[in-house]
Amino acid sequence: MLISMERVSITKDIVEELKRLQMESGVGPGALLRGQKDVPKGLNSGTIFGWKRQTVKTARRDQLEWVLKRWREVTPVVSVTPELIKEIEAQLRRTGITPRALIARIDPPLDKLRPELVTRWVKGTTKTARQDHLDAVLDALRVAPDARPREKRAYIGRDKFQRRLEFDDALRIALEVERERTGIQASEMLKYFYRGKVPKGLNAGMISAWINNDPQTVPAELYEWTVAAWRALPDADKDR
Repeated sequence: MLISMERVSITKDIVEELKRLQMESGVGPGALLRGQKDVPKGLNSGTIFGWKRQTVKTARRDQLEWVLKRWREVTPVVSVTPELIKEIEAQLRRTGITPRALIARIDPPLDKLRPELVTRWVKGTTKTARQDHLDAVLDALRVAPDARPREKRAYIGRDKFQRRLEFDDALRIALEVERERTGIQASEMLKYFYRGKVPKGLNAGMISAWINNDPQTVPAELYEWTVAAWRALPDADKDR
């Protein structure tokens, strides 16, 4: 196969576009080439860095056109701003759906869009997002109906936990978010991660009842320990 040896100048406009495409995509030269089967012969990440740094003044036309085409096809990466986090949190409270249920609403599914990723946006541990991921999540939340009001179950009786919290959607979602983020159920957390350290009176059935039965109040000490314990566990999946 003949290889085109025609060369073109690396102009200032080309350099600026190369830098812009890398910044917007979040994909560097090495990642751009990785796994591609049609990379022009002789093209490597060092070649692309040379163009960007202007240490070379010309490029093979076929190589430059291939790089520009591939970078333009990459989905842009954008910042997850505090304003976007507030909107996602507010929509989750309004709809009452969990990140897992939210992702299940998105059809067709998007590659690498997982419940854990949404949780990391909300927590601020992941500060960027693919534009298509963010758009799909916001679109799904904005059209989701309001959560149906659930009848509060009154707490009957007395116990040693005198300080109690009014249980609302924010408290419930805080539990669900940590469960989704870690991928660890309450029973697993208590049995395998905190054996011998669980406060007296707390069990997995109680935590499940908080999430599913919507009580009026919960014991502050037990609830706060549960949230803190879940938050101390690592993410289930670090992949972007």
